[in-house]
Amino acid sequence: MALREILSLLGDEMRWSLAAPFVFVFVSASLYLLYKRLLPRPLPGIPYNAGAVNSLWGDQPALARYLSTDGAFSTWLGEQYLQMGSPVYQVFVQPFKMPWILVADFHKAQDIFIRRPEFDKPQFLIDALQYLGDFHGRNKTGDAYKSRRQLRQDLMALKYLNNYIGPFLHSKALDLINLFEVKTNPAKGRPFSFREDYTRTILDIILHHSFGKDYKDLALEPQLELLRRITTSLIPESGIDKPVDFTKAPRSFFIELLYNTAQVLGKTTVSLAPQLNYWWWSKQNWYKKILSEKNRVLKEQLRKAARNLEAGRVRSALNHIIMREQVAAEKQGRKPQLLTQTIADETTEDTEILGHRIPKGVQCLMVSAGPGITMPSVPVNERIRSETSKTAKPWGKWDESRDLKLFEPERWLKPREDDKIDFDATSGPQLGFGMGTRQCWGRRLAQLVVRTIIPLVVWEFEMLEIPDKLGGYTGVDGISWEPVNAFVRLRKLDRSELRLP
Repeated sequence: MALREILSLLGDEMRWSLAAPFVFVFVSASLYLLYKRLLPRPLPGIPYNAGAVNSLWGDQPALARYLSTDGAFSTWLGEQYLQMGSPVYQVFVQPFKMPWILVADFHKAQDIFIRRPEFDKPQFLIDALQYLGDFHGRNKTGDAYKSRRQLRQDLMALKYLNNYIGPFLHSKALDLINLFEVKTNPAKGRPFSFREDYTRTILDIILHHSFGKDYKDLALEPQLELLRRITTSLIPESGIDKPVDFTKAPRSFFIELLYNTAQVLGKTTVSLAPQLNYWWWSKQNWYKKILSEKNRVLKEQLRKAARNLEAGRVRSALNHIIMREQVAAEKQGRKPQLLTQTIADETTEDTEILGHRIPKGVQCLMVSAGPGITMPSVPVNERIRSETSKTAKPWGKWDESRDLKLFEPERWLKPREDDKIDFDATSGPQLGFGMGTRQCWGRRLAQLVVRTIIPLVVWEFEMLEIPDKLGGYTGVDGISWEPVNAFVRLRKLDRSELRLP
């Protein structure tokens, strides 16, 4: 009698009891095979954390524990070298995706940024910057990217920055000095946070660079006007090390939008699922309000910039961009679109890094807070370097007998034979702005801000000691590296105390 005939004589309950073990084995085997399929798959020959490949979440649990102790994502990436002991290693940060390759050798990172065309903008950063819409920094290096950069040509040139941005920047720096003085007097020797003050200053500078005098709202001035009315009697008494919490002036809706945008970008940049985050946020009312206000302000500023151009006034960055759009449109035989709103790499082909084969599409990160920069460098066999790396002029190297995590400006100062001192930007490795074609477009503006504000603060105030819990070098990742603690205890210097060398 055939098996089918025998089963037909059995009841449904009996048939299920006979089939159940086979179904269980089949489902279990399928789930096990799926589990094995989803486990992290390391690239051959590249060191990795052995425990990570036995978990669906890869290195995520270890990373989460590190971040919960006020650690930063970028420093965690750098510290993995201490476990791997190799200048090239891999981590599994995004579940169910290929590993990230970390390069902890500055000389090689420089070679990749400047001389290796097979590396380009990584997809995870493009996804993380979705919040910025059609931002040129989200484009891969190609015609679209180059045409967008061409519209911004010369807007970071020293002549433009010094003649147009410089005077305004200096005036904002003096406003910041005045604000610090207004806060120092009622604080009576107690520390206070300067994070909000500095952020307001930067927002004003960026808006002036973008729109010029056509945009009227200011971020720093309302705070200064508010605190000018604060007296010592309005500050609650407390211990000398207890920070003073000064009242914050309200910001205009658009400036608040910019502030929140920076916060959101900071979160999406280090998010494990930026596309999912963006999709969820785009459904929220707060996001729709931000998008609506952004479009309203940009359309208004574009119209003003177009009128300025017609009148022969070309001042702000937006004026310059529209002028270049007109020139480009004329060359291409089209109408100008005057009202149109428009440190990592990814391999675009199979390649090799310090003897390790790297397949196309892998995300490669150059460690900016690790060996050679904030800790002793990694020994590398010079014979395995690429020819482009071997023939390049090397940068300086830090004195690794010292603690590289300490802030020591003297490291960049080089004595001359005439007893004068020069600043040497290439004294040692640094990747604060990236390098090459894809380096930070606003680097020169950021450096001008620092060179203007910091000397004025040091010139006007003595920076007194603050408690350890209010200081330190611990930072957080986002669109920039920001300190966890941003406190100062200031004493205004009397002019008679100033001594010129």
